[in-house]
Amino acid sequence: MITTEIKERFKGYNISDDYDKLWDYIQNGYRVPAWLVYSDEYDEPIYDIVEVKRTKYSVYSIGTRGQGYDGADDTKEWFVNVCESYSLVFVDIKNEI
Repeated sequence: MITTEIKERFKGYNISDDYDKLWDYIQNGYRVPAWLVYSDEYDEPIYDIVEVKRTKYSVYSIGTRGQGYDGADDTKEWFVNVCESYSLVFVDIKNEI
């Protein structure tokens, strides 16, 4: 759920956490910018910017060069689970598919 704090943090961007819509975007060839919560055992959690896309092998990819947040499965259900676990929000594109 997108809170007021998240809306304020990403002011100026039309963000969404509708993972079904995001899945549809990437299945139709869109590459979508997004942010997710990254944390390790040493630092405060931060939002990391990533790209969400479908690869040439029809598997999804969430990440940036050198850092991936993909799951172990390529199903829609697993994709949604990964997005939820990282509190991913994405830039909702204006074009409807």
